[in-house]
Amino acid sequence: MAPDESPAHWNIAFWLILAGVVSLSLYFINPQSLKPLQTVSILTAFPLCFVIYIVAHSFIKQINQDFPYGFPAPSDNGKIYLDYSPPIAADQKHQPDTEAIQAQSSSLV
Repeated sequence: MAPDESPAHWNIAFWLILAGVVSLSLYFINPQSLKPLQTVSILTAFPLCFVIYIVAHSFIKQINQDFPYGFPAPSDNGKIYLDYSPPIAADQKHQPDTEAIQAQSSSLV
């Protein structure tokens, strides 16, 4: 199936109805029979927490590599970068240039 295609409606309906019938039959046979199914669902989903964390961490690292000087300003079609000053060593005194910051913020509005 191509990425822009979707499955047939009968296929979607079949799996929807099958999942509902299995759940309802388990519930009507014994209401406590869904407890093992719930436990298995939680146990299989728990390792995905680590996968999601790894993906999010990798994404943030990649964004920091792609945009080391900040994100492009949206008003300039991505051609002008917002002011970004790299971290300064602790022994250096740094006072922000408030006039430049105010001029930049007023130009973005």
